[in-house]
Parts: sequence; C-alpha cells; structure tokens
Amino acid sequence: MMILHFKEVDSTNEVAKKLAAIGAPEWTIVSSDSQTEGKGRLGRRWISPQGGLWISIVLRPDIEESRLPIIPMVSGISVAKVLCDMYGLPAKLKWPNDVLLKERKVCGILAEAGENVEYVVVGIGINANIDMNKFPAQLRNSTTTISTELKREVDLNALKIGLLDQFKEDYNNLIRQDFSILKEEWRHLSSTLGQKVKVITPKEIIEGNAIDIDGEGALLIEVSGRIKRIFSGDCIHLSNF
Repeated sequence: MMILHFKEVDSTNEVAKKLAAIGAPEWTIVSSDSQTEGKGRLGRRWISPQGGLWISIVLRPDIEESRLPIIPMVSGISVAKVLCDMYGLPAKLKWPNDVLLKERKVCGILAEAGENVEYVVVGIGINANIDMNKFPAQLRNSTTTISTELKREVDLNALKIGLLDQFKEDYNNLIRQDFSILKEEWRHLSSTLGQKVKVITPKEIIEGNAIDIDGEGALLIEVSGRIKRIFSGDCIHLSNF
C-alpha cells in the first residue's frame, strides 16, 4: 500500500486516475487536506474543505464487470463499520452508497472505472472535523459531520488508517467470494430497505417500496405488485412502509 498525501488538489479521484492510467499498482492511495474541485455522484460538486478525510484508492479488481457497482457499496459498508466501531456512531447506508448519521449525510462515495475497466478508483469523502457553517445553507439540514455528532474532533490519521484497514478486509472478501456475506452486512446497515422511496434515474422516476438488493447491487423496488431492478439513480426516502 502506497499513500500519497497532498496539501491541496483539484480532486483526489482525478489524481488517482492519472496515476492508474500510467500503471500505478493496486492500493495506491491519494489523499489531500482539501480539494478545490471535489466530485460527487452525477457530476455534482463535493464540498471538500480542510478538516475532512478526502481519499481515493486505486483498485484493479478481477471480477465480472456486472459486479463492479458492488465495490462502492462495499466501501460504504467499510465506512459505516468504522464509524460504529471507532466512535460508537449509529451509521446507516442509503442506497446506493451514501453513509448517514441520523438520516444526514456524513460520507459520499464515487467510483470511476478506467477504459476497458483496467482499474477502478474509489473516492471516499468523509465530513470529519468540518465547521457546519462551511457548507452551503441549503445543505445544512441534510448534512452532518463526525465532530458535530461527537461534540469533539477526531484524529484524521487514525480515521484514515482504520478505514483503509477495514476496506482492504472487506474488498478482499468480495474478491475471494461472492457478495452474499457482505450483502447481509449491507442489509443490516441499510436505512433504505423498508422505506417507501422515490428513485430518479435519467430515464424515469420510480416510486415504490424498497424491499432488497440483489447480487449485483441493484435496488429492488416493489411497484404495484411488480419488482423493478434499479442500478443507479437518486434515492429519496419518503416514509416507512
């Protein structure tokens, strides 16, 4: 494992992708104190000031392409377990790969694959020791930080080491075996299953009951007695069913 740390970059994912494209080995890690152009899912900007953990991991997974969406889900499992184990926080997972504390987002995950899936870069952004006033006003009701929940700051290096150790274990389990054991962990940590949800995809808006995920990480939604498999989209929790 090689860790490259910077004071500031545009995006740790962009740096990691450039390194991966010229042959950087698996488990090359890029982290930074801050990002000027942090990226979220669906092309959104990710606010990344000092005080957060901004990290990207180069992977070269030997798995079927259809199972690649599971990798960011496994990353979410790892983050949630670290928040629970290291800090006693009741972390939950919102499909596909957000980590929540009390239904507020504390971590986002973005996975990007190289050409012909020669590599996958997993970017993980954790709001750790960030002043909530640094977030735009429209995000403050849906966002939180570890320090806000604990009423104290945490050691970012210890968080990084704990996360990398946990993710390496979970990722290796994924590579060595099928998704069944990790899927049970995701179910246990999920805040989405058992909810009425609205999922916005590029083609349609689906409303129904989130009942499960399948072996490829797709969300199974019951709509008027029929099951729809959704592989990506914005998921909005409406209520319990």
